[in-house]
Amino acid sequence: MKRKRQTTLSTASNKSPARGSGRIPPEQWDFPAGYTADGKRLANLREMIDPNVPTMSLAQLNPEQRAELVAERIARQPKFQLAMVGAGVLDKDRAISEVKAQTEIGRALMEIEQNAIHMLVEEAGAQRA
Repeated sequence: MKRKRQTTLSTASNKSPARGSGRIPPEQWDFPAGYTADGKRLANLREMIDPNVPTMSLAQLNPEQRAELVAERIARQPKFQLAMVGAGVLDKDRAISEVKAQTEIGRALMEIEQNAIHMLVEEAGAQRA
């Protein structure tokens, strides 16, 4: 029987804002949240909600682009530490390596971060409206 891996965020810098909270942490506006439409450059949250900047949604990204996006978001965090049942405590360097290698741990990290990005884009779009 395959067990689901549980994750626990262990630093405040990793937490995403509560849905509908109306407050996006200032640093998140400059963090990458997707790619430009040509797929050549990471786009920050401001660009993702700007109707004048063509961007790609998370669903349009290929696995390598998703991994690069998540690795860059992790790299930009001043503090990163995550505890995963079965994997132990991951520091920033290990997390980036796991994501880039797209291991089981890396894919779990990508899923977590993609959910956070989705919530941030939704919240930012609602604030803009």
